[in-house]
Amino acid sequence: MTEDPKSNILKEENLLRRVTVDPNYLHEDGRPTSLAFRPRPSDQGKLSVDRQKLTTFERAVVSKEKYRLFAINAGFAFQCGFTCLPNPIPGNDAHALIEGDFKKKGKQLSQSSIEIKNQWE
Repeated sequence: MTEDPKSNILKEENLLRRVTVDPNYLHEDGRPTSLAFRPRPSDQGKLSVDRQKLTTFERAVVSKEKYRLFAINAGFAFQCGFTCLPNPIPGNDAHALIEGDFKKKGKQLSQSSIEIKNQWE
């Protein structure tokens, strides 16, 4: 890839959240619950996402049977008071983290997210 995976996240970027197909994380109509946009206790208060411009649908979703993929605009996350940081890890240069007050603002992230069903619609 030509992009530096450590470069700052721009407000124009989309961040991708993989959500487990589970009633705790998806409403019956397929919309994500606010729980889908809250870190788990093991996540140390940070939400794991991928930078859309640095990955593919297949890499980000891992398994269409087990997960759904939702995009969040980084600019919207910034407006809600979140910090978005690149966090490349071995095997995933697109990995990033969202930090902030998920108890107060996580619902806004879930409501603003858009499901991605295939390679960048």
